[in-house]
Amino acid sequence: MRFFVFLLFSFSQLVMAANIEREVYFKNFEEAEKKAHLTWIVESTKIGLFSSDVYGYVLSYKYTAELNKENMVLRNMTLRFPITAMNSDSESRDEKLHNKCMGAKQFKEVLVKITGPIFIKDKRERSYDGTVLIRGKEKPFKISFTSSYDNNQLTLKGKTIWSLKAMEIPDPSIAVAKLSDEIRLNINLSHPLQ
Repeated sequence: MRFFVFLLFSFSQLVMAANIEREVYFKNFEEAEKKAHLTWIVESTKIGLFSSDVYGYVLSYKYTAELNKENMVLRNMTLRFPITAMNSDSESRDEKLHNKCMGAKQFKEVLVKITGPIFIKDKRERSYDGTVLIRGKEKPFKISFTSSYDNNQLTLKGKTIWSLKAMEIPDPSIAVAKLSDEIRLNINLSHPLQ
């Protein structure tokens, strides 16, 4: 009897869960900047005196997740993008980013996983454990999300701070321009639900 109840519960969970996925493409830096779905920010200091933030965006990415519609809970979220989709609106900077920093010739993409569960109806900011496969190595990180569900639109806004050293990303700094070790990452994803 217990086994039958367990099977029934497991089957009901499977029926309630649906896979969601989406692929997003932007034509150029300006289009990605307007939407700001996947953003990274690093601080650059020139000649040891002048600091400014350098913004970059991901021009194409794909995400998947399991959604329990009845309880509005996301699980097993993945987010992947080709390294060459990272764009900072500077050809020379992007060439260094893709090849020296990210090793695009050997490692083609970045894969982020967040197991969850992420409770969509919970409006509070919550912290989650994630992993990223970057330069062939899986690295742990923490990310905070706020979520909402309005007009059949599920929205996730996340932020995290990574370290070049901790992620084992080679520092692209040169003598006259030094990058901070800190990389600020912002995520803003929306998914329509019918």
